[in-house]
Amino acid sequence: MYKLKLLFNKIESLILLLCLFLIVTIFMLQGFVKTNNLEAISYKAKNQNLLNTYMKKGVIKLKLQNNKEYEEVEVLVNGEVAGNFKDKQITIEVYNNDIIEINSTEYNKNLKVKILKTSDNIKLPKINSIYNIKGTLDILSRVIIK
Repeated sequence: MYKLKLLFNKIESLILLLCLFLIVTIFMLQGFVKTNNLEAISYKAKNQNLLNTYMKKGVIKLKLQNNKEYEEVEVLVNGEVAGNFKDKQITIEVYNNDIIEINSTEYNKNLKVKILKTSDNIKLPKINSIYNIKGTLDILSRVIIK
């Protein structure tokens, strides 16, 4: 029994020395590892014009051309609700490459949505374009800013 305890004590000492040796080795190796200091990231874009195009904002005014008010018809920009046609018209703010969608799933009627007005910097959708929608979630247009 005494010999077994002595054996366990020696094994424990060996394991402890091995752990201590490994910890010291790791700290020494960390000193040799080449570390790159974190540098401040500059916000200057290589192509400033491209950045400006993506940051430009435009405004689009949509009108529901049906006689009734359809309050449940929603306008979505990039999948998020931007408003509804409570007053038969809605004005939304958009950026380049935004996707405008109309959710008319509450109604099973033909609805006509017209692009009444856009800001001068918007290339698409075109003014006076009319879109027919019937009880679905339809993509109206992708926004392209000049």
